[in-house]
Amino acid sequence: AGKSTCISALAGRAYYGKVLGKIYVNGELVDNLDRYSDRIGFVPQDDIMIRECTVEETLYFSARTRLNRRKSKGEIMDIVDNVIRVLRLDHVRHSVIGDENKRGISGGERKRVSVGIELVAQPIILFCDEPTSGLDSASSKEVCEALQSIAKSGITVIAVIHQPRYECF
Repeated sequence: AGKSTCISALAGRAYYGKVLGKIYVNGELVDNLDRYSDRIGFVPQDDIMIRECTVEETLYFSARTRLNRRKSKGEIMDIVDNVIRVLRLDHVRHSVIGDENKRGISGGERKRVSVGIELVAQPIILFCDEPTSGLDSASSKEVCEALQSIAKSGITVIAVIHQPRYECF
C-alpha cells in the first residue's frame, strides 16, 4: 500500500479493498475503529472547505456539527478560540478561505485550517495525510510546528509526509 492508503486503513477510512491485521486500543483487541470514530480526526491531503467562509466560521461550523449539541455557543467559541490560538491563525481569523478567483488565506494557513476542522471536534488521535504537500518550506515548517504543539497537548498525531526537510521535521 502507499502512504495515503496505509494511513486511511489505520484510521478506519479504507472502505475499498481488503484490510488485514489486528487493531489494539489500550491493549484490547477491537474488530474496527468504528466505535471510536467520533474521537478520531482525519486531515485529508486535499483541503475541503467552503471558500466563501472565514476561518472562524469554518471552524465554528465544524465544531457545531460534530460536538455534542448540548454545548452552548460560548463553549463552542471557547474551543474555536483555543484552536485558532494553537494553530496561530489569529491574524486571519476573519479572513475568507478564498480560492483561485477570490484571494484568501495562504496555502499554509489553509492547511492549518484543515487541521483545525478536525481539532475542534476534540479528537484523541489525529491522522494527517500529507499535511505539508504543496507548501513551501516556511509554510511546511509552520504546519509541522502546529502538529508538534498538538502532540505536546496530549493528542496522538500520526502523519505521513513525503520527504520532509530535517528542519521541518
